This record gives sequence, structure tokens and C-alpha cells, in this order.
Amino acid sequence: MNETPMGYAAIKELAKVRRCTIPDLLGMSRTNDPFFFGSPAHQRDAEWFAEWWHRLGFAGRSSVHLRAIHYRLVSQDPPPVLPDGTSYLNTLECWSYLTAASKAARYLRLVDVEAFEDHRNPNPMIYARRLVETRRELVTEPWREWDLPEVRAGFDRFYLPLPTFSAIGYEYDAARQPYHLEVWVEKSTMNSVLLPVCWRHNVNLVTSVGFQSVSSAVDLLRRVESHGKPARILFISDFDPAGSFMPDAVARQLEYWRERLNIDVDIKLQPLALTREQVIGYALPGIPIKESDRRKAGFERRNGMEATELDALEALRPGELERLVLDAISPYRDLALPDRWQESAEAAESIAHQAESWVVADVQHECRAIQSGIRAVLEGYHERIANLNADLQHDLEPFKPRLEVVRQAIQNAMEQVPEAFPLPELPISDLPVQDDKDWLFDSNRDYLDQLKYYKARHADAGEVSP
Repeated sequence: MNETPMGYAAIKELAKVRRCTIPDLLGMSRTNDPFFFGSPAHQRDAEWFAEWWHRLGFAGRSSVHLRAIHYRLVSQDPPPVLPDGTSYLNTLECWSYLTAASKAARYLRLVDVEAFEDHRNPNPMIYARRLVETRRELVTEPWREWDLPEVRAGFDRFYLPLPTFSAIGYEYDAARQPYHLEVWVEKSTMNSVLLPVCWRHNVNLVTSVGFQSVSSAVDLLRRVESHGKPARILFISDFDPAGSFMPDAVARQLEYWRERLNIDVDIKLQPLALTREQVIGYALPGIPIKESDRRKAGFERRNGMEATELDALEALRPGELERLVLDAISPYRDLALPDRWQESAEAAESIAHQAESWVVADVQHECRAIQSGIRAVLEGYHERIANLNADLQHDLEPFKPRLEVVRQAIQNAMEQVPEAFPLPELPISDLPVQDDKDWLFDSNRDYLDQLKYYKARHADAGEVSP
């Protein structure tokens, strides 16, 4: 993270020092880049939203949806007054203003960004579980105190049960893989392809309807924080003006909120598909870009072709999207780890068997002698079962103190087992650190270094950032 957080005032000052324009220091447009929120207009709109946020009782609540705030506002009598003096009504214009004002209030930290809930996009499909640590230990099967036999049916099968051990805490869990992986895609039409592969490989799948929300980015940061491992995000979108900027928009949100919320995570994001090279290599058909799209000219100038939908890839090259995802995640999956866990489990079980033998080693002969002696006594009672039980108990009385001595010896030995038989350490992944220098977003870069990657991705195109 930067020692001095970048923001509206800092960017303006840096532009003066470097003698460059404001857009030269932004990863998105002036109106959308979270780092450049702080103008008087932003402050005004943010304060208006924050005032109504508190007045309507949303402060301190969680899972607040912006549409609910909208309908609470339009139900007020008289209607709320906007900063320009007009009334807040149930119109598209007022809804657009509320969306922009709420974003400003979140960026300027006048309301809790984590209180908002995204209802526009589908919920993430979570397959990467958080690791729950289990304790490694040798456990003994329950063994009861020894009872001397009574005269009853089957009494001749008398035996002295001895304690047994087994090792627990060696069950492999996919959450022990060294990286947290997610696939983000701008639409759900590829779910039939992506759901199975993500489920099989414990990769989260996050779909959207167009651009992702601020809440989705913050939720991702919190997921990665709770997992406590490096995260790699693969982004899939159409090859068109909007799709070309979607990875940048999410990356910029991650960059901003990681710093503002002080979420110390290692996270990288990279576009996976569709790229210009893939469209050409797979000979995918193009579709015209709407004339109203202000990014059309820059996109076509840079790429020299029309747009292409992601759906064309699966339609014309079945299985290729799955292969792209598998190839992309394979460097971050330690395929040998499950086998190494199995080896450790077998080693631990072997130690458990050794512990069993060690616990009874000094008393096993005496146990057998006692058992044989008792069985010898029992043989004389076969024909006197009904009447001789009292005599039997009298005759067995001398064995009780001997049994207690042996049982206590075993109990004392069992208490020494954890120290005498240390279990093997749990395996951790030895997957080499991957060379991620070409990722679009890398949380380890500083502001200006990361900015170079945004700029390079859209260089020589004259494209307008979202």
C-alpha cells in the first residue's frame, strides 16, 4: 500500500508537480475513478445522501439495498429536496442521481460501504471454502474399566479389552490449497460451462449483469481476507468496448477499497477472455458496435475489427472456454498435495499402532496370564452356574488388585503417549511462487506503478475509460 493514500487533492497536486493532466494519473474516467472523488460537487451530493441515510434510519444497519432507499425517499411527504432545489421523485433522473450520490458518499466514507447489498447481480457461487483447522492428536477408543466375570451365559468367552489408538486431523481438505481462486464473468450464459469446472476445482464463480458493483469488490476483499491466502482472479467478458474495461473497473475498485479499508491481502486480477488474439485465432464472427457507444471509435481503431460475443466461443469451439480456465488455474493448484496428505495420514496411523503396542508392552504378558487364570477358574463352574455365582466372585477377588495395578499402569502410559509419540507435521503446499508480473492488477504495486498497467492495456487507442 502507498504510504500516502492517493485521493482527489493528492492527484491534483501530483499533476502539478509532474506537469501532466489529471486523466494521466487516473485509471478510469474523472467521473468514475474512485481515487478522484472529492470535488465540491461530490462532497455536496455525498452529504445530501448521508443526511437522508441517517434520517431514514439506515445507519447501523446491514444488507441495505439502494432500491429500498429510493422507495423510502419517494414515499416522503413532502418529497425530499435535492441540492438543486428540485424534488426527489420516482423518475429515472432521480434514481440516477441517487446512484451517483450514494457512490460519492461511500467513496468519501460518509456512510458504511459494507452496509450495502447488491441485488442487481446474482449472488457469487462459493466453492472455495475457508479452511477450518483441525487438531492433530492420537485418540484412544473408549475402553471401560475391567469387570470380573459373573456366572452368566457366555461367561467362558471372557477377555480383557486393551486400549486402541487412531490418529485424527489428517483428513485432506481442498481449502488447504495455497491460492484462493475466483472466475468473474460479465454474464451468466456461460454457467453451463463454468459451473462444473469451478465446482470440481473449488473455484468461486462470480457472474454479473454488465459492470460489477462496489459491493461485489468489497465482498471479494473480505472473502480473501478471511481465507488468509493469496488470491488470483480471472475475468471473462465479451470482446467489445464495455467488456474491455470491465476488468479494469473491478481492479480499480479492489485497489481503492483495499487501501481505504486497510485490508491487507495479496490479490491479483487478469483478463482471461475474450481477447483480440483469441477472436482471430478461433475465427469468431463479429457483431457491429452501437453507434451510440462513445467507446466505439477507440475500440475499433485499436483492434481493427468489430466486437465479438463470448457466447460465440462456446458455440463454435465447444470445450475451449473450459480449457482456458483449467490452463489458467493449473499453476495455482498443488496436485500432489492430496497424495502427500494421504501419506501423512498413513504415517500417523502407523504411529497410532506403535502407541498401542507401547502402552501395553510391559503388562501384556500379565494381562494374558490373568485372562488365562480367570478362564481356568471359569471352567470349573460350567455345571454350577445357577448356584455358584457368589462363590465365583469370592474366588475372583484376588484378581481385583492385580487388575487395578495393570489398568493404572496402562492409564499412566497412555498419558505419556502424546509426548512419547509425536505425530508428523501436517503437509503444506510447496508450490513454487508463480511469476505474476503480467497480471493486470497486482495489490503489491504502488499507485503509479499500477497505473502504468491500466494505461498500457488501452494505449494507442484513444479509448474513453468508463
